[in-house]
Amino acid sequence: MNVRWTQDALRDLESICSFVFGDNPEAATVQVRKIYESIQALGKHAYIGRKGRVAGTRELAVPPYVVIYRIRRAAVEIGSILHSARRWPNSL
Repeated sequence: MNVRWTQDALRDLESICSFVFGDNPEAATVQVRKIYESIQALGKHAYIGRKGRVAGTRELAVPPYVVIYRIRRAAVEIGSILHSARRWPNSL
């Protein structure tokens, strides 16, 4: 399955990188790589994440972040990447 990123998800990853980079550039690189590699694994194992809190979504934990995604016909669509301590949105 292909993995497709929404603009929101790309912005989320960029924000995570910028935020962590300010405190620790090496940790930012490690965290972003961990998130990216976990998302790429969804291409082969789309159902490894749990059922999402928002209808029609699934969630993949990459502590302390949660990747919110949907499974579409031949693709996994990455909708958002949220810190687990943030308030959860009602829709994506």
